[in-house]
Amino acid sequence: MSRQSARLLISHIKGNGTKSLCLASGSSPLGLYKNFVDAYKEDPANFPNLKVVKLDEWGGIDITEETSGESYLKTNILAPLRIKEPNFISFQTNTASPEKECERVQDELENLGALDVCILGLGMNGHLGFNEPAKELMSYCHVAKLSRKTLQHAMAVSMAKKPTYGLTLGMANILNSKKIILVVSGAHKQIVIKHLLEQKISTYLPASLLWLHPNTTCFIDEESHTR
Repeated sequence: MSRQSARLLISHIKGNGTKSLCLASGSSPLGLYKNFVDAYKEDPANFPNLKVVKLDEWGGIDITEETSGESYLKTNILAPLRIKEPNFISFQTNTASPEKECERVQDELENLGALDVCILGLGMNGHLGFNEPAKELMSYCHVAKLSRKTLQHAMAVSMAKKPTYGLTLGMANILNSKKIILVVSGAHKQIVIKHLLEQKISTYLPASLLWLHPNTTCFIDEESHTR
């Protein structure tokens, strides 16, 4: 799964002049990122001037927290690919005004234009980023109330100071991407994958909105696929 999804991403970059990548954190896309970095090391010329957008971030924590989205992307993508700070659009974790922070990131995204590729993982409750299941979903960057299931994520559980909210791109930000790659791994995702593959669209399963996107590829590993 990781090798195939990385090959798709690399071919898209080479063939479409990709400049901007929106990247999720978590365990599912980690193998993709490792394969992507290996390809970069073999031929850096194929990856010029990439801009990286952080999909979401835990709010109310120290940005240097080892399991923050910031630390994850810096360790696995920014440092290996030598991406400089001006080419990284990132939510800050402990801002005095989370709402204004979301406005700032939204302004940067509008200046950037439609994202070329968005890499997504799948939450246990079907969320994308911190777009949690709800009667209504937000279109653009916003402060998210985190569900109990999301707060049980390994990244949050291991933090010394627990997150109190989320900062995330909205569903329109995601669905406006030119290419979306969804990667899902782990036996614990079987139930949510089963619901996603029913192709029924509901705001209570935010990932189901990906069925509306014309250029989405989903990679599911054997453990998370129900038979």
